[in-house]
Amino acid sequence: LSAQCFNMTDLNDPSITCTYGYYDNPYASVGIINGRHTVMTNVNGKDNNIPQLSVVPPGETSSIRLGNDNTGSEAESITFEYTVDPDNTILLLKYAAVMEDPNHSAYEQPRLRLEVFDMQNNAIDPACSSFDFVANASLGWNSVNIGYGTVLWKDWTNIGVDLEQYIGETIKIRLTTYDCNQSGHYGYAYIHLGCTSKKIISLACGNIQSTTFQAPTGFEYSW
Repeated sequence: LSAQCFNMTDLNDPSITCTYGYYDNPYASVGIINGRHTVMTNVNGKDNNIPQLSVVPPGETSSIRLGNDNTGSEAESITFEYTVDPDNTILLLKYAAVMEDPNHSAYEQPRLRLEVFDMQNNAIDPACSSFDFVANASLGWNSVNIGYGTVLWKDWTNIGVDLEQYIGETIKIRLTTYDCNQSGHYGYAYIHLGCTSKKIISLACGNIQSTTFQAPTGFEYSW
């Protein structure tokens, strides 16, 4: 079961930093912008553009929508600080995303970025705990035509990050969303953060020939 490691519904919490700006610098200003940093608590709510997409992931009670479906070359970020608990060393990120695909150059496309840093701003395992999704059909996301263009969307997806070697240290998780750089197309995402124990649990006992194991989500496993 995931633990409530982050007070996501309080964007004024000192462990949360919101920024806003434009495509070239999403971190230009620190502050909460209504509609660009939005707490979602309607567990039955659906996205305004993608009615198949829930605004809160299944089994959770809240999320944060980062960005919106306005245009204007806006970009924004949210950073969470977490002091790694020895009993909860797996960071669990759930995310969903909606981005228009205007077929600009890669640098000008809507995008979604995840980065995990230590307190010296060094990237933590960038190969496994970061991504930079640029709107493009090659992502393999769901696609729908809305208005005059193509909208790509990704349903709720889990990512796990193993932080065991950082027990007692404070790490930072930053997500950034971007509209297109030509100001006419949007990109935004929904996120939920939690954590869990780095344990694999047998759900059966006694003299039986088979058992079921429960392991942290967000990883791929080989038997």
